[in-house]
Amino acid sequence: MQLIPDWAPNLHPMIIHFPIALVSLAVLLDLGSLFLKSQSWLRPSALSLYTFGALGALAAYFSGREAADSVNIPSQAYTAISEHADWGLYTLIFLSLYILIRLLLIKKPFANSAGGNGLFFILGAIGFFFVFQTGERGGRLVFEFGLGVKAAATAPRADIPSGFQPGVNGSWSWQASENAAADFLKNFTFPGGESEALTFTAEENTLVISLDKDTSAYILAGGPLTDIELSARVNLDEFKGRFLLLHHFRSTGDYDFFAVDAEGSRLGRVNEGALVFFDESDSPVKGWSTLKAVGSKGHFRGYIGDKLVNHGHGSEMAPGKAGIFFMGSGKIRIQSVQAQALSEAPAMMMDMGGGKGDSGKKKESDGHSHSH
Repeated sequence: MQLIPDWAPNLHPMIIHFPIALVSLAVLLDLGSLFLKSQSWLRPSALSLYTFGALGALAAYFSGREAADSVNIPSQAYTAISEHADWGLYTLIFLSLYILIRLLLIKKPFANSAGGNGLFFILGAIGFFFVFQTGERGGRLVFEFGLGVKAAATAPRADIPSGFQPGVNGSWSWQASENAAADFLKNFTFPGGESEALTFTAEENTLVISLDKDTSAYILAGGPLTDIELSARVNLDEFKGRFLLLHHFRSTGDYDFFAVDAEGSRLGRVNEGALVFFDESDSPVKGWSTLKAVGSKGHFRGYIGDKLVNHGHGSEMAPGKAGIFFMGSGKIRIQSVQAQALSEAPAMMMDMGGGKGDSGKKKESDGHSHSH
């Protein structure tokens, strides 16, 4: 017997309706117990339904996490899917605590009093509110963004215009051209790292960054962004070291990153100089590859091509710039870098902690580095 039918992209769509139906019916039974006091079966039946509803919410939450990692997520849906996941977790926690409280009071006189029945109904209604908020955001993912819908055609990726192009809400893109080296140096800044040891050249509409010795450099563009999708088309075959996509960058000691090298990939954060990893995998990068990092509502993802290789969670960082960082030697080939704002409004401008490095002038290394 096939567990998942051909029409379903994963198990999640077949699970989510159970907690919605069970919790809704449980609230109705609790409401009925307020008026039909002679029907003693209503309260224990409601508790059973809440219990099965919580188990359904548990299954829905974990199947939803797996589903989010297995489907192709449109850029504009990352914020919505993060909110949906957060509300799913809130719902699971609330229902679990509510059931625990109700079980602890089940043999207490208060549980059978009018006040107890009223309190249980109010708490159950709050649980239904959490379920509704989770379901509403899940419905938006399907009906507004077509997430998981096979019939929804994926829009072709538009070509990025040559040179540096500003976009809406603080988004920006850079595409290599015949003047790739000069154009890159004009639009990107160096807030830290040994930038003077780098050589920039252009080869067939490709930027080539040459490092004759072990060198590190932070290279940024644009203004601060909050929720972001950052991607770069790169070839690291001639590079020995680690290459990072940076976002939420406020200083060389505060930023989020997606790092790749010849052995694997890492997703993490540098916070006040302390290094934390969200997730690691053994997914190496070979040949021309599109690397993508997503940071939205405390959810962080790293992609190599269309494949999700890292997924982690952390607190939301303050808005920051986006760009790249590398440490090693050899040649890095870059065809494009693109930062897309996922929120509907640009982040507030702030001091990025880069000092004079943000003025467009190269700056000597501050001596601070991290072994990502």
